[in-house]
Amino acid sequence: MAAKSRVLILILALGAALGAALGLAPESFAKDLAIGTSNPAAVLDPADNYGGWYSVRYGAAETPLKLDDSMRPAPWLATSWKMVDDKTWVIAFRDGVVFHSGRPMTGEAVKKSLERVI
Repeated sequence: MAAKSRVLILILALGAALGAALGLAPESFAKDLAIGTSNPAAVLDPADNYGGWYSVRYGAAETPLKLDDSMRPAPWLATSWKMVDDKTWVIAFRDGVVFHSGRPMTGEAVKKSLERVI
């Protein structure tokens, strides 16, 4: 039971950190947060080090694609993708996706997130 509590606390912490990192959380959430876990992430920023892995692993974030059982890209948030030229991709995303704050996921929000990590 204690392990489940630690995982829940980590998931909530990652969700809060992701929302704050993307500017999605109200100012009242912008406070220090201390958590304890037996498998801590070095950082909670999904764009830094393994923070993104932890975010996805603990169910606090999703990515446009995932790997299927054969290790090939498969849809997750993205429904389709096509490389138009060497510098341009066209990606279609699922409808109805929202951030933890309840804000809808838009193309502009996805673009901003991708530009941040590239």
